[in-house]
Amino acid sequence: MRPRSRAAAAAVLLVALPACSVGQGPPGWVAWPEPEPVWDLPLVPGEWVELPPSPLEARGHAGTAWTGRELVIGGGHTYDPQTLGQTCGDGAQCAGPMPVPHDDAAAYDPAADSWRALPELFPVPQSIYGDPSLDVLLDAEAMTWRPEVGTPPIRTLEPGRWIGEQFVTAGWIEGPNGEQDPRKPVAVAVYDAGTGTWRTDPWPFADPHQQELISVWTGTELLLVVRAIGSGCTGGGVCRHLAAWSPDGTWRDVAEWRIAEPPPPGSVERPAEDQAPGVASQFHQLLWDGQRVVGVDASSSWHEGLEFVVLDPRDGSTSPLTTLGEQLGGYPRVLLHGQDLLVVDGPRVAVFGSDDGRWRALPPLPAQRPSNGRAVGLAGDVLVVWGGMADDHPPGSVDEARGWRFGL
Repeated sequence: MRPRSRAAAAAVLLVALPACSVGQGPPGWVAWPEPEPVWDLPLVPGEWVELPPSPLEARGHAGTAWTGRELVIGGGHTYDPQTLGQTCGDGAQCAGPMPVPHDDAAAYDPAADSWRALPELFPVPQSIYGDPSLDVLLDAEAMTWRPEVGTPPIRTLEPGRWIGEQFVTAGWIEGPNGEQDPRKPVAVAVYDAGTGTWRTDPWPFADPHQQELISVWTGTELLLVVRAIGSGCTGGGVCRHLAAWSPDGTWRDVAEWRIAEPPPPGSVERPAEDQAPGVASQFHQLLWDGQRVVGVDASSSWHEGLEFVVLDPRDGSTSPLTTLGEQLGGYPRVLLHGQDLLVVDGPRVAVFGSDDGRWRALPPLPAQRPSNGRAVGLAGDVLVVWGGMADDHPPGSVDEARGWRFGL
């Protein structure tokens, strides 16, 4: 059974860039190399410790939320190979196995190194598959599931967040042709738990012909970076527009960034020499560490490394923070441990120390496979990795039900 969503549609926080072949595109555009199996970084002392068996069945893409005492892991999905070739929702045959959602959850106590089962989640919306956080579903302080918010009045690809008694999510207003309509005005949708109603605060600036959108809550404002093509861009180039939304419904225009030439089809953009000095416009993730906004910059493919900058929300200017120059595999996860950065890439984890400005690597995870869809969360000063699923589910592949912890 697939009920209506209880939360806004969730985002895959790290956006997959299109692959390219060797030699495709002009100079400045590159193919993705295969990553090295081990990062050439100094090792952090310590070792991974396997977790005790959890009450959860094997799965991938489970969500996590830290309550201050326990790490909640729940939701996620597996694939049912029996659905291969069956009729999908659009009447065509399914190109691959269909996902089977899980609605159960469990809490891991790092101090006691023990699990406890939790009451079932309400049926988890399918959109939660791409969301690495259960914060939108769990009231961590009260340790209760959030109220149902229903389907937001906008289409959204980000998980949203609770701000007091309001649930806030960003996305775009659908045109008369739905997803096929090229004009998708950006908007913020707000659900008031007290009245049980939604309101929509439309983007008040030039229509950006939005292609992707990411946001971060700073404690006072919701910062939105919108990737746009065409409207407001010189020479038909690709633009990024940064604006801030406040809970009273007002907007603040921050900055617009331009690139003179869009990428050729199938290519991946290198750092753009023609973009505005001091401005990084290829963010694919924004993080708030309690003091500053950290942007993960994909101006070069993350297969070649990641660049991190500090973004000033007042004017959109950036200052370099650090670069992880190691080759990455596919969909790295970036987390904050205080002001330290953690990059989880399959079985590999790199840590950037804010105190000394150096990158180090954790020992590789004992289980190299499966590497897709692992639940990753911080339980205080303990990094927890649990579950996962095979990349393509060949015959005989098995989802993972084990987990590991590493003390930071």
